[in-house]
Amino acid sequence: MAARSIASLSLSFGLVSIPVKLYSATENSATVRFNMLAKDGARLKQQYVSEKDGQPVERAVLRLAGLSGADADGMPLVNHLVDAVRAQTGLEHGVALPAWDALVSGGYPDLAALAVAAAAGQVSLRIPAGADADAARTAAGHALAGGFARIDANRAKRQEMIDQTAEPRKPWMYLIVATGDIYEDIPQAQAAAREGADVVAVIRSTGQSLLDYVPEGATREGFAGTYATQENFRLMRAALDDVSRELGRYVRLTNYASGLCMPEIASLAGLERLDMMLNDSMYGIIFRDINPRRTLIDQRFSRQIHARAGIIINTGEDNYLTTADPVDSAHTVIVSQLLNEFFAKEAGLADSQLGLGHAFDTLGLRRVEFKTDALNEQSRAAILGIGAQFEGIFRKHMVMANGRARDSAYYSVIDTEWPDVRAHLQARLARHHPEEGSR
Repeated sequence: MAARSIASLSLSFGLVSIPVKLYSATENSATVRFNMLAKDGARLKQQYVSEKDGQPVERAVLRLAGLSGADADGMPLVNHLVDAVRAQTGLEHGVALPAWDALVSGGYPDLAALAVAAAAGQVSLRIPAGADADAARTAAGHALAGGFARIDANRAKRQEMIDQTAEPRKPWMYLIVATGDIYEDIPQAQAAAREGADVVAVIRSTGQSLLDYVPEGATREGFAGTYATQENFRLMRAALDDVSRELGRYVRLTNYASGLCMPEIASLAGLERLDMMLNDSMYGIIFRDINPRRTLIDQRFSRQIHARAGIIINTGEDNYLTTADPVDSAHTVIVSQLLNEFFAKEAGLADSQLGLGHAFDTLGLRRVEFKTDALNEQSRAAILGIGAQFEGIFRKHMVMANGRARDSAYYSVIDTEWPDVRAHLQARLARHHPEEGSR
C-alpha cells in the first residue's frame, strides 16, 4: 500500500514557496548516538530534529558500531536489523536498546550474527528496562566508541599525511572521475592527480540518491558513475594516498552524502577518511521529492559526523541550476545558501568546513560573487545581510520565461573583507544561539 500523507503544506522562505506533503516518520528517540557525536557531549540544539529520527540514522548507528556485509541478494545487514527492530518494537526508542539487548542476552558473537538471525525471523526483540537497559546502553556505547575512535584517528591521519607530503597550492584544482567501475576509476584518479588535480570527486551512479540502502563491496557496474560504498571509499583513499606520497602533496577525495542514505554515507566517509562531501540540506526536498522531515533530520546527523571527521562540505547550488531552469529557480540558490549555512553551523561545522569559509580559508579564493534579480528585494536584503558589498546592476542581463528583460544586481565578498564578514556572521549566530557563537 502506498504511503498516505498526514498533511499538505508549503515551506516558504521569502519568495520561495515549496509545496510539500508530510508522511509519518519515527516518533521519539533517545539513543546513545547523539551524545557521542560532539566531544563535549553537548545536546542537540534543534529540538525538532533531536526528538525524531528514522531508519537512515538508525542504520548509520549500526555502521558506526561496525556492522557491514549483505545477504545473498545484496541487501545490507544494517537494513535487515533495522527492519526487524521496526517490526517488533518500533523505532521510537532507536535501534541501540533492542539490538544490544538481544546481543547481550542472546549470546550472539557479533552484530552480523544477530542481523542474520533477525533477517531469518529467529530473534525476539524487546525494549529492555532497568539493569537490562543499562547493560544494553553500556554495550552499545562501547561499540560506538570504537567507531568514533576510528573517525578521530582518520582525522589525525589526514593531518599526518599533509605533514608528510604538503598542502597543494591554492586555489585547488577539482576533477571528477565517473566510469562506473572502481577499478577503472582508480588509475584515472591517479592520472588526474599527476596532471595537477588536488581534489578528486567520484560521481555516484545515477539514481543512487533514491536507493534506500548502501550497496556493499567493490562495484564495477555503475551507471554514469560509481556506487558509493565503504569498500569503494577505502580503495580510492588508499590509491590517492599512494599518489600523494609519490607527488609530495596531499590529494583530497570527495563523494556525495545526499538522498535517502545521507547519514550512512556520511558515516562511511568518516570511517574511510574522505576529505570533502557534497552535502546539501535542501536539495532532496526541492528536487528529489524526499520527505522534508526525513531530509532535515538526516542532514543534521550527517553534518555532525562531518564536523567530527574534519570533512569539508560543499552544498548543491551548482546542481540546483543544472537540474532546474536556471532563471526560474535562481532565487532558490540564495535561499539554499542561507539555509545551508544555518544548518551547518547548528551541526557544529567550522567556517573552514563550509560555504564562504571554504572558499576563502580553504581554497584561497580572492572573490565570491552573488547575483539576483534586481526586483527581488528579499534576496537582495538577504545578500546584504551576509555582509556582501553591492557592486551594481547588470542591465538586461537575461530574458525571463515571460519575456521580461531582467536586470541583475551583483554583490561580492573579497578575501580582505572576509575576516570582518566572518565576525559579522558569527555575531548573528551568537544572537540566536549564544552558546554557538564562538564556533
